[in-house]
Amino acid sequence: MTLILGTLAFFFGGFGVSSFFAPGWPAATFLVFVQLAIFAWYLWKYRDGLVARILLFGLVLGFVELPGDAYWVVRDVLVYPSGEPMIYKSPFYMPFAYIPAILQFGYVGWWAAHRWPLWKACLGLAVMGGISMPMYETFAKDADFWFYQNVNMLMDATPYFIILAEVLLAVSLPLFLRNIGERPLWWAAVLGLAGGIWFDFTGPFSFWITG
Repeated sequence: MTLILGTLAFFFGGFGVSSFFAPGWPAATFLVFVQLAIFAWYLWKYRDGLVARILLFGLVLGFVELPGDAYWVVRDVLVYPSGEPMIYKSPFYMPFAYIPAILQFGYVGWWAAHRWPLWKACLGLAVMGGISMPMYETFAKDADFWFYQNVNMLMDATPYFIILAEVLLAVSLPLFLRNIGERPLWWAAVLGLAGGIWFDFTGPFSFWITG
């Protein structure tokens, strides 16, 4: 939990500082890969099988989610600054950014699912995801990481459909990850594939719901 809370504070703190200076994609890349280095050190030192499985889950989900990201880029809803290294339609760092994000939220979901009834864990993660998203997207826009346009938004930065999509992803994490620690490593990759497909679906579905 110390690892999770520490890297979460580093990530949101880095986004917050970046929002004052608009450094663009180099800062986003730095924030993502510093966290990956911290996780690599943690795995090397502690050989934590649970964390390894959640990290693999996040890695697979991040790459499977690329078509979902591209869908909004092609529709001229999601805009990334020009000139940065890309994978398909997304910044190079984007699929890797899901690794810390899923570990941070996913571990909290796993922790909650082993202490509360499953529905309470899902509800708690949904609230956590929904509340954090407007701040995250506002920081990203001000930092020149990305921005949205041509959709209904909260505070001119966070589309309503993104908030709902994040809630739907967050609510699923305790379901995906509750027993991941007892399963073989390859099962984490299978779950990541399922999670990525789910996230690719939640974006268009949330857009249809919110208009």
